[in-house]
Amino acid sequence: MRGTIPLRLLALLAVIPCTIAFGREVGNWSVDSSGRWVRYTVHGTNVWGHQFGFMKPSGACEEDIVYLGWSTDDPAIEEYEDQSASITLRMDTTVLEMQIPLLATYSFAGGTLTLMNLSEVQADEQLLSELSQAKGLNVKFLAPEAMLQHLDITEDEFDLTGYRAARKAATGICLNMEFGRG
Repeated sequence: MRGTIPLRLLALLAVIPCTIAFGREVGNWSVDSSGRWVRYTVHGTNVWGHQFGFMKPSGACEEDIVYLGWSTDDPAIEEYEDQSASITLRMDTTVLEMQIPLLATYSFAGGTLTLMNLSEVQADEQLLSELSQAKGLNVKFLAPEAMLQHLDITEDEFDLTGYRAARKAATGICLNMEFGRG
């Protein structure tokens, strides 16, 4: 499921809200665009700053690239940039496991808060279909063990209400960008 598009620049999309060209709420999901990308995400139930969702590149609007924004109180997590984390995605009775690269980290507040951007995995039809049917999602970090020791919270819940509408809105925005209307 790993995408072939280098997504390093996408990491900025998550932490620089002033670059957002368009943004709106669709249910409890946020749909926004910046540059040639559209992102649709939902906040964590346990930690509002955690985000799960997808990104769509203009010119390839049929793609849904998994996006995970996480936080920790340990700035040493930056040592794991360019490494992959093993996570599970639990939706109702289905559990999927994936490897997702840690693309970038950003430390704030004197190192007491570090944001992590994980992405670069293209979602497959099974994941997208399961999300369409599920009510909630549990994301849990499993490995590598050394990385887990730097995470103060290793799992969170996400309410999937509005997922289908947010995906449809993101696709529409992406297509408008693709054809020069966005």
